[in-house]
Amino acid sequence: MSRVSTHAHSQQVQPATEPNQRQDQRTPTSVELAEMLMKTMLAFKRRGNMCFAQQHNELSMARVRLLAAMGDAPRARMGDLSAALGVTPRNITTIVDGLEGEGLIARRPDPTDRRATLVELTAKGREHLEQIHVMHRELSDQFFAVLDESERRYLFTLLTRLQEGLLDT
Repeated sequence: MSRVSTHAHSQQVQPATEPNQRQDQRTPTSVELAEMLMKTMLAFKRRGNMCFAQQHNELSMARVRLLAAMGDAPRARMGDLSAALGVTPRNITTIVDGLEGEGLIARRPDPTDRRATLVELTAKGREHLEQIHVMHRELSDQFFAVLDESERRYLFTLLTRLQEGLLDT
């Protein structure tokens, strides 16, 4: 089904036939691939922001990401959330301020470190998070509807390889 060629430092897997590829199509450059990936990610983010904002009073993707991170743990230090989400401590404070103002999360003192602040989901925050999960599934289903099952598997394989390659460097 696929051809594998081993080079000194990398392994390339190419499908026997790529989905929807014409024989006369030239191979895109790495810059073109990077730009297309960024444009696609931006389009998904914009659609998500629009969808979440319509349903949840201007709930941005940054706020959605923080709520989702909070869904994985009942409480988290703001510094840990900052690192996990890849945002500055100042930005995490702004995001937490907004979510706290909406009653979705609450700040608590960290009993083990007086310098740190914990945040936790409120009951309202947990309800919002459930709605967000449903909307995320629907948004993702719409976004990837143009791909059939084999194309989805192929895309997932390629994206996984790209991510692993970035983690290895």
